[in-house]
Amino acid sequence: MDENKKAAQKKKISHFITIAVLVILFLAFIFPFIMVIINAFKTKGDITADPLALVGSHGFILTNFTDAMKKMNFATSFTNSLIITTTSTILTIVLAAMTAFVIVRNKWKACGLLFSAMIASMVIPFQVLMIPLVSLYGGIFGILNSRVTLIFMHVGFSLSMATFMFHGAIHTSIPLELEEAALIDGVTRGQMIRKIILPLIMPAITICLFMTTTNAF
Repeated sequence: MDENKKAAQKKKISHFITIAVLVILFLAFIFPFIMVIINAFKTKGDITADPLALVGSHGFILTNFTDAMKKMNFATSFTNSLIITTTSTILTIVLAAMTAFVIVRNKWKACGLLFSAMIASMVIPFQVLMIPLVSLYGGIFGILNSRVTLIFMHVGFSLSMATFMFHGAIHTSIPLELEEAALIDGVTRGQMIRKIILPLIMPAITICLFMTTTNAF
C-alpha cells in the first residue's frame, strides 16, 4: 500500500510539474502577441517610452486602426487578397486532386517521374526561386505587378504538397475495386466523383483548403 501511495504521489507531482512547465511555455509564447495587442492602443511616443505598460500616458486610443486602414488602402488590399486566395485555393485543390488521381490510377513511368519531381520540388526553398521568378514574370511575360502572377505563384508553390496529400488519400481511401463496383452498378463518372470520391477525400480537401488559404492570404 505504501508503495502504491508513493507511486501515486510521484505521478501527481510529475503531472503537476508537466502542467506548470506547459503553462510557463504557453505564457512565454503568447506574451509577444499580447504586447502587440496592448501597444496597438498606444501612441508611438507611449510605446517608445514604456512598451510594457498596460496603458499609455494618453490612455486607450483607436486612431492607429483608422490611420492604418487609410494608409494601406484596406478595402483594395483586402479585395485583392480575397480574389488571389480564393482563386489560387480552388485551382490548387482541383489540379492537385486530378493530378493525384491520374498518378494513383496509372502505372506509367511518366506518372512516377512526375510524382518524384513534385516531391523533390518540395524541398527547394523560396529564396532560390525569387530572382528567376522575377526575371520570368517581369522580364519575359511582363506581368510582375499583377494578380495573375500571384495566383500562378501560389498555385505553383502549393501544388506539390497538395498533390502529395491527395495521392495518399486516394491511394488509401479509394480502392480501385470500389470504383469498379460503382461502375458495374450503373453509376456514371460524374456521380462517382460527386457521391463516392469527394466524400472519401474530404479530409484531404479540408486540410489542403486550410493550408493553401493560410499560405495565400
